[in-house]
Amino acid sequence: KFIVVDNLATKENLASFIKPRALEVEKAIPKLETEKQKRLYESAANLIREFAKSPAIIFICGIDTNYGKDFDSREMILSATYAAAQNILVAARASGLGAAFTTLHLHAKKEFESELGLPSDTHIEVTIPIGYPLRPFGPVSRKQIEDVMFWNKHKQEI
Repeated sequence: KFIVVDNLATKENLASFIKPRALEVEKAIPKLETEKQKRLYESAANLIREFAKSPAIIFICGIDTNYGKDFDSREMILSATYAAAQNILVAARASGLGAAFTTLHLHAKKEFESELGLPSDTHIEVTIPIGYPLRPFGPVSRKQIEDVMFWNKHKQEI
């Protein structure tokens, strides 16, 4: 299930549940070792602080399901919801929208699910704030293929 929230009051209520987390993230920044880690944490703190300002927030939800003996329903649910999230991210980028795959809801899971009126068998798996970027997208950086893909067996590091 997909819950798309664009109501300002609802977004502000949701943001209030995670707002204290921004300060925790900011306090951790000086202790980080690399500039890359610091930028990542600064971005996370900013996302939390600005959460309610997103024009829309998409919540991708999974439904508890018994898939039968020897099937881990949690893995099955995540495989579907994470794939859906990736498709939304690709579509957003292709449309010129900014979007972020987050699990911010985990910091206030019960409060988020209550605010969204989810039934007890339905849980948020991915939260995607989506909107218009403040500046143009920069180039996408990717690791070299030989660093992430191996034929037949994982390459052992020396």
